[in-house]
Order: sequence, then C-alpha cells, then structure tokens
Amino acid sequence: EQSDDAVSHLEAATAQSCAVSATMGSQEVTFDYCPQEESLVEAITKRGINVPVSCRGGVCGSCSATVVEGEVAVEHSYALTKKERKDGVVLCCQARPVSDHIKLAFKGDQ
Repeated sequence: EQSDDAVSHLEAATAQSCAVSATMGSQEVTFDYCPQEESLVEAITKRGINVPVSCRGGVCGSCSATVVEGEVAVEHSYALTKKERKDGVVLCCQARPVSDHIKLAFKGDQ
C-alpha cells in the first residue's frame, strides 16, 4: 500500500513559511512562500510559471500539480479522483504547505 502522507487533511498545521520549487515543462521557479499573504497558485504565477486557473475553488482541476517532495494540506479537492489524491496530486488553489519545503510538478508542454 502507498502512504497518503503527500496530501494531508487541512487540520494539519499550515507552515508559517515554506521553500517552494515548482516546475512546468522546462520552466522552474524556487522561492520562499508565506501562505498568509497569497495562495500557492498566485505565488507561483507571480514568479513566472503560468499556472492554468479557472474556478479557484477546487472544482475545475485546472491548477493540479503533483507533490514531488514535502507535504501539503488541501481544503477542497472536488475535481480529483481518489487515485489522483493518493498519487499526490493537489489543487494549488486549495493547497497549503505543512512541511518547510515542497516541490510541485505541473503538467505542461515539454
């Protein structure tokens, strides 16, 4: 059985700050992130990766990424299947870091 530690429930403590690495195709950004200031999808987009977004409420699934390293908590993930959640896929509009470092991989044109 695969561990479900990549995605935990929101009851887990959100990190005060977190080092974030995000990749989409050949693009990569690394930065310090403060969850209290903006959403993860906003922070990544601001730093140069054009994350697709639509609903910002966990319903459409356009901002999905795979957690490669670290742990996040997710409030809503309506657009994801149980298998996707088990495989570490999160919706970045709803994800909050729990660990002090996370690495995310977005699907993108190679």
